[in-house]
Amino acid sequence: MAVAGAWGALRRKTPRAVRRAAWRTLTALRRTEPGLLMRYGSANVPEPLDPPPGYELRSWQPGDDEEWIELLNASGSFGQWDHERLATEAEGLVRTAQFFIVHRQHLVAATGILERQLDRLPGLELAWVVRHPSFKERRLGRCTVIRALRSALEWSPPRPIFLYTDDERLTAIEIYLELGFIPDLESHKSYPRRWQAVNAALALRKTAALSEETPAAGGHEVPASPAGQ
Repeated sequence: MAVAGAWGALRRKTPRAVRRAAWRTLTALRRTEPGLLMRYGSANVPEPLDPPPGYELRSWQPGDDEEWIELLNASGSFGQWDHERLATEAEGLVRTAQFFIVHRQHLVAATGILERQLDRLPGLELAWVVRHPSFKERRLGRCTVIRALRSALEWSPPRPIFLYTDDERLTAIEIYLELGFIPDLESHKSYPRRWQAVNAALALRKTAALSEETPAAGGHEVPASPAGQ
């Protein structure tokens, strides 16, 4: 919250170039370690997943940016966004491979592709995997991730596919693992320790889910918790 407040103050008082530099500085202060890197390591193309009835999966269209910014801000996962930050950080964005889930003409989930380097070579980054907090348990994030991943796999000539994620985004990490992304343990000294903690947390989640699925004493079944994807 302190970072967001400082960013808001800078937006009101400083020119555009200074604001952009300040945002990069504030982001560095907020995160002293890089996001967890995952590389796509499967030879299989995931099967497409259609959104539930009443939802539409489509690519970016002119005029989407305003609501996209609202979606990014509503998620609370990526700091504060405005048109200037989107223009700055969208460098390398493949507009035709930026996918949204639309519900009643509103954007409620998104995943896109950025042309970014990996190991100093051209690569494709899955980025800004986001879902509105009011639309849980509908597999919307999974829908957009699979669509963007399939688009990246169609790239010619092929490029390495990767993504960065946060340690606490366990549901997203489960999806990435299931789709064939592999944790990178070597690119940063913090990765082995952090992935060990993530794996322990995922194991606890699995144990808790299994315990909820186990019939309770007396023959009554305990309902399973939603997948949360």
